[in-house]
Amino acid sequence: FALDHDLTAAETRVLVCLCDGDQPAQIAVQLGVAICTVRTQIGSIRLKTGTGTIRALLQKLASLPPLMGTLRGASGAAFLSRSRSQQEAVCELAVN
Repeated sequence: FALDHDLTAAETRVLVCLCDGDQPAQIAVQLGVAICTVRTQIGSIRLKTGTGTIRALLQKLASLPPLMGTLRGASGAAFLSRSRSQQEAVCELAVN
């Protein structure tokens, strides 16, 4: 998804946080950037993906087929048993 929409690495990190249910202020703290930076990145993500709102963006992502089988063979259990940071690393590899 990130590659298809030409998202930058920073935009992809923000998108992952949004998918985790984090609010922009939380994302700014987690990523060590100003909230205006996060808001700018969200605006860029929405523009690049053709979505008018964060809700529409998340709905678009939710409609995509699951990638668990692709990432970890037939079962996503191995992926799900990893820590969040390990899962994010796998996802980062998947989008790069």
